[in-house]
Amino acid sequence: MISLVRQVALLAAAAVLSWWLFLWSPEPLIAPAPHDRTAPPAVVTPRLELARPATPPAAEEIEAVVAPEAPPPPEVGAPEGSEDAALPAVAHAEPEPEPAAENSRPSSEELMEDDDLIADANREFTGELRHGFATVLLAAPEEQLDIARFFGEELVLVPREALDPDADRPHYFRLSADGAPRVETVGDRPPLERYRQYRDLFDYEYARLPAALRELRRSVLTRSEIYVFAALIPAREWAVVVGRRREALAASGREVDDVRRFVLRYERRADSGFDVRVEEIVFSDGTRFHPNSERAEEA
Repeated sequence: MISLVRQVALLAAAAVLSWWLFLWSPEPLIAPAPHDRTAPPAVVTPRLELARPATPPAAEEIEAVVAPEAPPPPEVGAPEGSEDAALPAVAHAEPEPEPAAENSRPSSEELMEDDDLIADANREFTGELRHGFATVLLAAPEEQLDIARFFGEELVLVPREALDPDADRPHYFRLSADGAPRVETVGDRPPLERYRQYRDLFDYEYARLPAALRELRRSVLTRSEIYVFAALIPAREWAVVVGRRREALAASGREVDDVRRFVLRYERRADSGFDVRVEEIVFSDGTRFHPNSERAEEA
């Protein structure tokens, strides 16, 4: 009897446990809010980031975009029947372009034939005409041979022994003036007294000099044994320098006594000739004048 009661109690307990686990659901403590069907959907704003190149583009890769010129507005006429319609049309004549001013600037060939400039060049060479300023000439190494041919310069390498009055056989080296340039040995003393101005070819990068000039340089291997390796400037070429200095000084409105230094550069012309252009005038008070930009600035 006791065993039967025990079995019935166990079955009842198992039934209650099964109902509690699988069938019973408690009420929520917080009721869910009712769904608002009138609320707008959420809007998500995307975050935009500009893509930047890893490295800035090179200047030559940037092309300027120029907007095309806008066409002129159409001509509006007076409507038919208005008082303005009966008025005669006024012709608007386009102004005629002014004729280009003739270039009165003399060429380098004309300056080389100017007797007054050549006389002043010779006076500077002899020291009769002295100035308180320096003259600096700039040129590309590759153009030294062409400049010499155009102006009639002598390209020479003079050993120091050539200046020795007791030398038995003085000699120097030069490039031939005619035909293909070749190194010549001249059995005489160099005519340096005729040339007081020259471009020192040691100032230029050797590898950029024309091949003929590099061969001339190798005529004497030891640098200490060389007196001068240079392009000797004749008076007619210096006359061009004098003429261009005067033009630039006149444009500056200053006096020659105010000048500390002229800086000039050889420039190749379109016809294969050469000219000399003043790049800068440096004055004693520290100001600088650039003839091409027509402006003065402090040093």
